[in-house]
Amino acid sequence: MAFVKDSGDEGREPVNKQASQDKGIVENLRSMSALREEMNRINAQMLHLLNERARVAVEIGEIKKRQNLPIVDEKREREIIAKMQEENQGPVTDEQVALFFGNLFQIAKELQADRR
Repeated sequence: MAFVKDSGDEGREPVNKQASQDKGIVENLRSMSALREEMNRINAQMLHLLNERARVAVEIGEIKKRQNLPIVDEKREREIIAKMQEENQGPVTDEQVALFFGNLFQIAKELQADRR
């Protein structure tokens, strides 16, 4: 058991460091649990948006097919990435933004190719 000198008294009072540490651990676990719940909610929203985006990509693919247009439009992809990087406020880096949207484009291209 540790002792801390009381600022207003010459005596010492015991401080239970383990109880203090345990309290901190419990508070951190509660915080982590709440943050994980928030992350789960965000993940569900992202999945919903991913599927919504995929449905739109399929419709675009059908139009491209009818008009004999190629699936890949690299110019459009570069424009979107540039726009998203311009709007990026972090903490995600611009390189991570490009990677994320590159993955979205790949999903869209695969969905469109599957329907040709």
